[in-house]
Amino acid sequence: MNHLSKKDYLRRYLHISSPEVYGTCRGEVREDAPLNPSTPYAASKAAADLLLMTYFKQCNFPLVTVRATNVYGARQQLFKIIPRSMIYLKMGRPIELHGGGHAVKSYIHIRDVSCGELAILKRGQVGQVYHLSPDGGVPIRDLVRQICGHQGKSFEEATLDVGERPGQDAAYVIDSGRARSELGWSPTVTLDEGLKDVCTWVDGYWPTIQHESLTYQHKP
Repeated sequence: MNHLSKKDYLRRYLHISSPEVYGTCRGEVREDAPLNPSTPYAASKAAADLLLMTYFKQCNFPLVTVRATNVYGARQQLFKIIPRSMIYLKMGRPIELHGGGHAVKSYIHIRDVSCGELAILKRGQVGQVYHLSPDGGVPIRDLVRQICGHQGKSFEEATLDVGERPGQDAAYVIDSGRARSELGWSPTVTLDEGLKDVCTWVDGYWPTIQHESLTYQHKP
């Protein structure tokens, strides 16, 4: 950062943060909400946010920060809930719903995130945080129910309630008014359209996907 902060060619530095730095996000969580991470991952993201903000304040580092909610889309990592649910349905394996699937998430398609990040890079105000999120959240339980409907499967027969994951926040729903008002950004892909897109991808690449690992694999 010391090196980059001295380069005239760097007009904006887009830092990818996460709403997880806020902890549980209920109501209207705006860009100036206090940081309250509840997992080691979230704490590491918050630490990076604070470090870069000091460079902005002390060195005029051209920082702009984006926090997008739960990003999904075709070619996503297979351990994530949307592709994993579709794959389990095709395999006949039960979909485990941690904590009964009552945690609320707000899913945003990767195309909308990419358009938002481009707008932030081009027109974002240096030193500001921008949220990218849909209009509301959905309980994971209802998300999986919707996926089952697309696949013509019974939600009750396809799912299994299990214990909650450690550190699971009850909700991730944030306000994206700044990006909408300042940059003219808004999501264009509905959740139903996005789920159909992922389902088509899984079906099209099934011969390969069915042999891939469905667990998280750390790749440095």
